[in-house]
Amino acid sequence: MKVQSAFTNYKHREIESNGSLGVRFSVLTYNFSAMAHLFDNVIAGVWGEYRDHSTSGFYWTPLTREFAVAGYYVTQQQFNRLFLQGAFRYDYRRTEPLTSGTVIQSYVQEQLKNVSIMVCPYLLLPSTTCWRISEQELQ
Repeated sequence: MKVQSAFTNYKHREIESNGSLGVRFSVLTYNFSAMAHLFDNVIAGVWGEYRDHSTSGFYWTPLTREFAVAGYYVTQQQFNRLFLQGAFRYDYRRTEPLTSGTVIQSYVQEQLKNVSIMVCPYLLLPSTTCWRISEQELQ
C-alpha cells in the first residue's frame, strides 16, 4: 500500500504603483491519497482534498472552502496479444463560498455547489502499446 499526504500554504500580494494593496491571495491545501495493489491486475485507491481560499484588494472572489474525495479502481486483463484495460472513478466535490452580508448572502447560496462525477472507461489495446499494472507503481 502507498499512502501520501501534502500541505501547501500559498500566499502572494500585489502592490499598486502608489503603494496600496492591489490583491492579496491565499490558499491552504491539504491532500491525502492511498493506493493498494489488490490482485495481480487490480489497483484501487482513494484521494481527498481540503482547500481554503481567500482574497482581498481589488479581487472579488469570496472566501471559499472546498472539500473533495474520490475513489478509483483500475484493472487489466490480457487476451493473447491484446490488453483490456478499464477503470472506475467516483468524485465528489463541495464548494462553499463564505461571505456575510444581505446582498452577498443570496449570491453565496446560489454558488454553493455539490458536484458528483462518475467515469468508467475501457480500452482494448495491442500489448505492445499498453501501460501495465505492476507493484512498481506503489513504490
